[in-house]
Amino acid sequence: MRSDWAWDHGCGLCAWRSHAYFPTFAAAPRDEYRKALEVVSEAVQNGVPGVADLHLEGPFLSPKRPGIHNPDFIRTLSQSDVDALCGASQ
Repeated sequence: MRSDWAWDHGCGLCAWRSHAYFPTFAAAPRDEYRKALEVVSEAVQNGVPGVADLHLEGPFLSPKRPGIHNPDFIRTLSQSDVDALCGASQ
């Protein structure tokens, strides 16, 4: 995922008269999830048009009820996950 991804999508949505959007990420491998946090956090900090914040779906879901999410990527919340989430919210 490139850091200019959010800029490209934000500008495109603004052209359609959307004032803001929340990029949404489903449960994914840990590295991809962390990269998504970094990219959107950077976009928000840099004032990318339209990017309001991040919407996370999973991966901290019940393995018994994963819904649409790939069960391979569902996991329990760890301290490193909390640190990554808190760091992205700065």
